[in-house]
Amino acid sequence: MIPGVKKAKNWPALLEDWRRDADALAKEFAEGEARVEPKYDLKTCRTCDLQTLCRVFEKIEVLGETEGE
Repeated sequence: MIPGVKKAKNWPALLEDWRRDADALAKEFAEGEARVEPKYDLKTCRTCDLQTLCRVFEKIEVLGETEGE
């Protein structure tokens, strides 16, 4: 279950938000963007089945390196 979807009160607004997000991702992809940026940080990782392909740990390692500086 995706939180907030089953109980969505305003489906047109929810679909518009999804469309806007998908358009932004498509634009970034077309421009060659390859940032590691889960929408809800590591909370997103709990429901993802693509850990073997994911680069989220690159982001965590970078964060860990900058904390010590």
